[in-house]
Amino acid sequence: MAKNWAIVVGINQYEHLPPKAHLRCAVQDAKAVRLFLHQTAGFDAENILLCSDTSQPVGCLSTRPSRSNLRRLLREEIQQAQGAEHLWLFFSGHGMVGKDRQAYLLPCDGYPNDLEETAISVAFVTDQLRHCQAKNVVMVLDMCRNEVPDDRKGTEITMSTQIEAISRQQGIITLFACSHNESSYEIREINQGAFTHVLLQGLKQHTILRQLEQYLLQEVPAINRRYGKPIQTPLVIPEPGWKYDLPLLPGCATEADVKVLMEGAKDAELEEKFEQAKSLWWQVIEASQSKAQIGEARKAIERIDRKEKDLKQDPSPSSRQLDNPIHPFALPSPLPIQNVPPVPKNLPSSTAPRPSPRALSNTQESNPIPVNPPPNPTLGKIVRSKSSFFMTRQQFLKLTGFGGGGLVAALIIGNQFFQNSQTPLPTPSPSPTPSPSPTPSPSPSSSPASLTKLEGLLKAGNWKAADQETLAVMLKIAKREKEGWLDFDSIKTFPCKDLQNIDQLWVKYSNGKFGFSVQKKIYLEVGGKPDGEYPGDTIWDKFGDRLGWRVNKQWIDYSSVNFSASAHPGHFPFGFVWGCGVWFGCLSGFWVLLSHPCL
Repeated sequence: MAKNWAIVVGINQYEHLPPKAHLRCAVQDAKAVRLFLHQTAGFDAENILLCSDTSQPVGCLSTRPSRSNLRRLLREEIQQAQGAEHLWLFFSGHGMVGKDRQAYLLPCDGYPNDLEETAISVAFVTDQLRHCQAKNVVMVLDMCRNEVPDDRKGTEITMSTQIEAISRQQGIITLFACSHNESSYEIREINQGAFTHVLLQGLKQHTILRQLEQYLLQEVPAINRRYGKPIQTPLVIPEPGWKYDLPLLPGCATEADVKVLMEGAKDAELEEKFEQAKSLWWQVIEASQSKAQIGEARKAIERIDRKEKDLKQDPSPSSRQLDNPIHPFALPSPLPIQNVPPVPKNLPSSTAPRPSPRALSNTQESNPIPVNPPPNPTLGKIVRSKSSFFMTRQQFLKLTGFGGGGLVAALIIGNQFFQNSQTPLPTPSPSPTPSPSPTPSPSPSSSPASLTKLEGLLKAGNWKAADQETLAVMLKIAKREKEGWLDFDSIKTFPCKDLQNIDQLWVKYSNGKFGFSVQKKIYLEVGGKPDGEYPGDTIWDKFGDRLGWRVNKQWIDYSSVNFSASAHPGHFPFGFVWGCGVWFGCLSGFWVLLSHPCL
């Protein structure tokens, strides 16, 4: 059995905090984690150092979670884990930022106004963990990320980003119970913290970090809603990044984990990423309990070795499968050129007020059209007089394809048409409309899209290119590159796995600031409901204001997007909105996306 070690800390009672700041479930969380690591993950009991309010001494050594005891464990006792396969640190308690703007874990005798001398800096913790030179170091922090003494308000982001930066520098996999400026909540009904409870449940289903992260992001907000707690958004930082798709604890990998590894290995082999494929097959051999799966993995490794040998003998490009280029980003232009009238001289500027989504919805109700009109519908001839343009509202909505096509300019022109219209055009013969069929429920993608390019752009902080790549990838997944926009059905049925993978790349590389799930969280906070229905002008305007999509009560266009890390939380992804065509028609698609069950 591989040598595995862990320090598990849970603190309910604090000597220098008022009773209302004491915790109720941290000790129970620590005990539950210790039990899991021992019984399920196979850690030897003597290699799990439990420090809590009620933990017993080990020999003559105290395990009380005081500053001196915790520093001793990290400096001396844990050094017995030199070269271990796995080294875990679990901490459930309070975290704070000091006057030196360093992040600290608060021990039971820590004094908030003198953290530098009475608490334990996160930098010290990670240094000691890294010195053990364990192959896999995991730090789990179930603590609030908005706790700052009164004299240091405004430094919350410093605390959050500093811990994340340290984790990356040290090459440590870190799991946070919540994101920037959020709290980690306890649930008295189950006598556990929401995050730790979901984490332990998730590890029984997924030990591959990517799948575990998706589970946490779905289930932690869900359990908080169930017990009336505010939403918290877990954050996972995988370092090094290649461990994101490997089991966190191979010794207790699930059958679902093994299947994911096998699918990834097969995909890598098809893409001729042979080293990656072999690495994944070896993970299958280590994690699987099935002789058939192990046999398949060994045969695959032998097959890949032969392919590599053949390629060395014949390295010509013709013998290799070339990757298909991803459709480049471009703002869609679904209006047929021959049907676009000249722009009137009195066309409003791009900053003119635009009609509200509700107004469009009412218009649509009075003149019903198919939600998903056929592409490039045949329209009657558009007649223009010397002073104005004329078409019926039905013709305009059909031309722009409300709900999935057209441009902002077309929307403004259309309003001009409606205001100046005197003689309506003959309505063209309608195309036969197929009978509606039930919308299938979203299902996981059987072959997740390649997001390598998107991940590289996000990692480099190139928000604009990443935003554009997000749209390109989503169009490709939905097989709507030709149309250049996503209709309601393609949004509703967008594969869960691909949507979650895209979202989590944004969340990961923005440190929890951007992503569809972040936008959904804000949407819920301003009063929106994930029912796919328009939430009302007041809520929708608040949502736009929070995301920075509305400035001075005006909805911005793509040229006004703030493509920098200083943008409002939830500002990205933004290209998806423009990828649908008509601004407010697409926003209606966007609140459908925010209701996607996999976010």
